[in-house]
Amino acid sequence: MQCTCGSVFEKVRLVAPEGFEYEAFKCPKCGEELLNMIQAEFFAKTLEKIYNVSLSKWGESLALRIPASIARSLHLKPKQKARIIPDKNSFRVVPV
Repeated sequence: MQCTCGSVFEKVRLVAPEGFEYEAFKCPKCGEELLNMIQAEFFAKTLEKIYNVSLSKWGESLALRIPASIARSLHLKPKQKARIIPDKNSFRVVPV
């Protein structure tokens, strides 16, 4: 597929500002990105699953509220234990 700048698009894996990976076509010369319908649908469906939450201060710690729909879908209960796994610029919370 030819870009308007004259270069040819390449299929690449990118990271969205929201932190998830997606596939797209990117021009190596001008940086233009294009998504086909399958890629666009994946991107849109992934965005629908993202929740914006606020952190609260509890003593010297921070607390994160888990939206009810996520808690229900993962069968989480009050006082249930979980692990926090730090990553480079993020973390995962894994129920145990």
